[in-house]
Amino acid sequence: PRLPARVPDGTLPVRSLLIVPFRTETDVTGIIYLDRFENRDPFGSRELDLVVGLVRSERFFLSLLASRQRELVEENSRLRMQVSKGNFDEIVTQSERMYEVLDLVRKVASTNVTVLIQGETGTGKQLVTKAVHGESPRRERTLYSINCATLPEQLLESELFGHIAGSFTGANRDKTGLLMEASGSSVFLDEIDKMKIGVQSKLLTVLEEKRIRPIGSNEYFDVDVRFICASNRDLKKEVEEGRFLEDLYYRLNTIKIDLPPLRDRVEDILLLAQYFLRVFAAEMGKETPRIDERASQALLQFSWPGNVRELRSEMRRVIVLHDGGPITVSSFSPAITNFTAGQEKSRESAPVPGEGPLKEQVDRFERQLLEKYLEEHGGNVSSMARDLGISRWGLHKKLERHGLR
Repeated sequence: PRLPARVPDGTLPVRSLLIVPFRTETDVTGIIYLDRFENRDPFGSRELDLVVGLVRSERFFLSLLASRQRELVEENSRLRMQVSKGNFDEIVTQSERMYEVLDLVRKVASTNVTVLIQGETGTGKQLVTKAVHGESPRRERTLYSINCATLPEQLLESELFGHIAGSFTGANRDKTGLLMEASGSSVFLDEIDKMKIGVQSKLLTVLEEKRIRPIGSNEYFDVDVRFICASNRDLKKEVEEGRFLEDLYYRLNTIKIDLPPLRDRVEDILLLAQYFLRVFAAEMGKETPRIDERASQALLQFSWPGNVRELRSEMRRVIVLHDGGPITVSSFSPAITNFTAGQEKSRESAPVPGEGPLKEQVDRFERQLLEKYLEEHGGNVSSMARDLGISRWGLHKKLERHGLR
């Protein structure tokens, strides 16, 4: 970054400068600039130690990130107006990983290839499915969806393939299956990992032969269906444990879209929070409140096990209960307020530097802090990196440098 031109007030020249960069793992993102005029003592090691300690603190990093994300909200909204509306309009992001996902969606949507979407619960698999279908040549037809976890095996098979009257108890009349109705369109099979082996086998036949046979029938019918499947489990592991057909896995895995959890999209947390606040405030006829700095830090630090869906529900709750003024930590549900209180208590008890040259103090402080976090997180590097606000790669390097790995 460039130093802004600065002309001191009055006629006194600048006698002493203190400039400390702050950086990510790979780049300098800004500086702290301090100066003193001729009538003041020059900066010394004490002032330098204080500023370096500030820059290296987690609180400073989170404050900086929160401030930057607030600036990006308006910029992101403006840029979103320049992007074609419709199929991607509900996907709110400024994350590079999500941009990569959307680029992949654009590339595969125009084809008929089967798409497998994997990601934790609440990461947006249904939104991505709608985008794939909406960008495809089949977009004029209805997108058909079925959740494989909600129906028992025989009923799921009947829903997908249909049946003829008398084929099983309760089958009083012929039924056209969803795959027949959806011919010419797309079918979304959510939680496909919950599909039983018998139904998986029939689905494999559809993928290979492009035809179906209703339950109880000897006749086959041609179908033209584009499958989009989703799972919050690792299907490869399901294959290894005998719960999923290997042949079907490879048929589905032609194009796989991995959706990152929200904890790996930290730059999206405040953007999404403010987006949901605007949506729910408008629905309830309220003004959109701002999020204060401490509350912003709480949102950034929370792990969001339910991902975007959990964040959305949290912001709805905030608006329902909001009586005016900025949003504070106390506005959030107990899960977040308790987590934040624990984090703040942990930071208060963190070790502090002792005597000696600055580099030795900083190294000693960093090692003590890493040892403390290793113990608290049971050696879980991903969890540590999330709480420290750095990448796993960066954390691994620090652990190796201090001989902790």
